[in-house]
Amino acid sequence: MNPAKSYKKFIFNEKIDEDYLFSLYQDDYEYIVEIFNSSLDSLKEETAHLATAFESSDIGLLKNVTHKIKPIFGFTGLLHHQEMLTRFEQLCANAKGISNVTIQYMEVNELLKEGRSILKDDFNRLTEFIS
Repeated sequence: MNPAKSYKKFIFNEKIDEDYLFSLYQDDYEYIVEIFNSSLDSLKEETAHLATAFESSDIGLLKNVTHKIKPIFGFTGLLHHQEMLTRFEQLCANAKGISNVTIQYMEVNELLKEGRSILKDDFNRLTEFIS
């Protein structure tokens, strides 16, 4: 008789909603690594677009880029980050100009840095975990 196969469980950063992540991908850690990797690539690209939109005072583009970034955090279980971007997107939709969203833009930048850091750290740890 074979003993029951034991599975190792990866512990994600506390800001990642594990239950939500597992509802999307179960325990397919290899796929989660791919999702985190592509999300990091997308964040790098879209964050540059966000900065360009802000620097050119294009509130419409700022809203659109925020809309593109938002689901990245949903795919990776960072639901609080996704919610904050939803709020920023709505703020941009109702703002008359960039000056009305400057403080919130700076907060969003910090949020994006934090999200990237969490994803990069968990990407590295998860890659090591599955190897």
